[in-house]
This record gives sequence, C-alpha cells and structure tokens, in this order.
Amino acid sequence: MAALVGTDLTVLNRKVRALVEKYIRPAENVRFCLVGTGGQSIVALDDRLLVVKTGFMAGATFGGRATSFDYADISEIGVNTGLMNGTLEVVTPGMGATKAADYWS
Repeated sequence: MAALVGTDLTVLNRKVRALVEKYIRPAENVRFCLVGTGGQSIVALDDRLLVVKTGFMAGATFGGRATSFDYADISEIGVNTGLMNGTLEVVTPGMGATKAADYWS
C-alpha cells in the first residue's frame, strides 16, 4: 500500500512528478500525495483525484499514464489488502468495480 504520504509533489519520483505537473491546472492545489509500490501515486487536488502510474505498472516501459476522477463522480473507494500487497480501487458510475480486484470474492 502507500509507502509515502506528503502534502506536496516532493514525495513523488521524478517521472511521476513530471507527469503530474502536465495534468495539474494552474489554479489547482495539491492536498496530499500517496505513493505506493513502483511509484504508483494518487494525488488529491481541490476538485479531483489523479491516479498516476509509470513504467511496468502502467504497461508503458518508458512512459506513464495518468487519469483523473472528479470527486463528484466517485461513488466508492475500495481497499483490498493481502499478506504482501494491496490495491486501492476508485469506482465511478462509468467505471464499475472489477470482480478480479475484490479480495473478498
């Protein structure tokens, strides 16, 4: 799960920070950042959540992926933990929960 927590982008690795800086709007404020395995990160902004992955975790060896979710569109945030790892799943009406990610099924 989260290895680092911070209130600004300094906790993010260089690749993730560069990607996040491309997606942040000029007037947005960073509320907090969570950094997980392999640099996967969640960045909470004023009105939305950014989920950022780079490298192998994103399926892009030399690149990265970012997606954002407006808080008003989030219907659930699920946390599934195992012995060695865990997942955090953001669920919106257009993107339902995945059965494979559900630890309890």
